[in-house]
Formats: sequence, C-alpha cells, structure tokens
Amino acid sequence: MTYVAGSPSLAPTILKSMAPLRKDFPDRLIVICGIGPDEIMGDYEKAGFLVFADPSRAVRALHAVAGLDAVFTSPRPAAPAPLIVPALPDNTPDEV
Repeated sequence: MTYVAGSPSLAPTILKSMAPLRKDFPDRLIVICGIGPDEIMGDYEKAGFLVFADPSRAVRALHAVAGLDAVFTSPRPAAPAPLIVPALPDNTPDEV
C-alpha cells in the first residue's frame, strides 16, 4: 500500500473496508505495509493489524513467526539419559 495507507483522506476508508477481514479471521495475521503518520498507522494497529513500513521487514517477521510455530508445535525431545557417575575411592588418591 506504500503511502496510500497513511493518507489522511483514504485511511478511514481503507480501515473500514479491512475491518470485516479482521472480524471474519480473528486468528489470522493480517499485515499492512505502509508509510504514514504514527496516529494513522496506530489506528491500523489498534484495529488488530500488523503494520510495517518496509515490506522486506514484514516478510522476515512473518518468516520468524512461522519458525516459532514450528518450534512450539513440534514434539518435545526425549529427556537425556541419566548421567552415570563412577564411584570414587574412600581414600584420597595420589600419583604413587
């Protein structure tokens, strides 16, 4: 969306048209890439959208989130085998 999302005259219309998406898919990430005043971009965030000024950063962030999902949904590794500690002699060993 670049600068259009931050346009004072267009932002309310965009937000109004995007609101049903947020309502219909509350469990999905919806990302807006745009540049604009903090107040306007904050309105998108308050409505539940992720906001990025740079699309490359958005892609990297979503890739990282997808990786976290894989970590949290994978089975936990098996516990390591117990450590076997050899018995030590009762006396103090020396080199002789």
